[in-house]
Amino acid sequence: MLNRTKLLLASTALVVSVPIAPAMAAAPMGFAGTIGASYGQVDCDDCGDSSDAWTIDGSGAFGFGPMFGGQVDVGYTSLDETDLFGVGGSLFWAPAMGRAGVSLLWQTTEQDLFGFDVDVDGLTYGVFGEYYVGDYFTIGAKGGGVSVNFDAGGADDDVSGSYIGAALTGYVMPNLAIQGDVLFTGVDDFLGSDEDLDTTTFTIGAEYLVSEMVPIAIYGAYSFGNTEIAGEDLDTNKWTIGARFYFGAGGPTLVDKHRNGTLGWVGRTSSTSFIAP
Repeated sequence: MLNRTKLLLASTALVVSVPIAPAMAAAPMGFAGTIGASYGQVDCDDCGDSSDAWTIDGSGAFGFGPMFGGQVDVGYTSLDETDLFGVGGSLFWAPAMGRAGVSLLWQTTEQDLFGFDVDVDGLTYGVFGEYYVGDYFTIGAKGGGVSVNFDAGGADDDVSGSYIGAALTGYVMPNLAIQGDVLFTGVDDFLGSDEDLDTTTFTIGAEYLVSEMVPIAIYGAYSFGNTEIAGEDLDTNKWTIGARFYFGAGGPTLVDKHRNGTLGWVGRTSSTSFIAP
C-alpha cells in the first residue's frame, strides 16, 4: 500500500505540457478550441509496478477584442484506478509580441492514502506570461499559489503552497514545436507532518501538426520529477503520447493555432497536475 501511495503522490505531481508559437500574436477572432487525448506511463523509485495514465481534455478560447481573450479548460485523468477531474480558466491580454494573464483551476479526486479513502479538492491560481523572441523562440513563465483540502470522513486538513515555472520553446518549422520547461512546487507542513512537499519537474516535449487541411497534431513528452515528502526523496519518470484536434479560428499552421488560438503551457490547466499545475 505504501508503494502505491508513493506512486500516486509522485505521479500526480508530474506535468505533461506541450505548447507552442511565433511572432505577432492576437486574441482569438471569435472562438478557437482543442480536444485531445493521451496515454502516459509513470514509474518511480521503490514504487513497484509502473502506473498507466489516460487523459481526455479540452480547451476553448474566446476573443473579447483585438487584444483581450478568455479561455475555459476541462479535463479527466484515470491514474492507477484513481479518477481526477479538473475545470479551470484564464483571462489574458495579447499584444503583438506575447501574452499575459491570470489563471484559475479547481480539481477533485478520491485517493487511498495510508489505508483511508480521502476526498481531495485543490485550487490553483496564478499569473502567466510569454514573450516571442522573433519567429523561432518563445520564453514563458508562470507562478502562483496552491490550496488543497483533504477530507477523510469528516476529519479534514488544508495545506497551501506555491509554484513557479519557466519554459523555452523553439520552432523548427511552422508545424513543429519543441519545448523544454521546469516547474517547482512547494507545500508547507504537508498533512500536519511538519515536513514540506517539494516537487521539481523537468519536461521536454514536441508537437507536430500532421495536416493543415485536417488539423490533427500528435505529440509526445518525457518528464522527470523529484519529489521530497516526509523525509523521502522520490524520482519519477513519465512518458506521454497523444493527439490533439484543433477547430475554430487560429490560422493554418501549428504556430498560428498556438499563437492566435488557445493558450499553451503558460495558461493550460491540466487535470494531471493536481499538486503542480
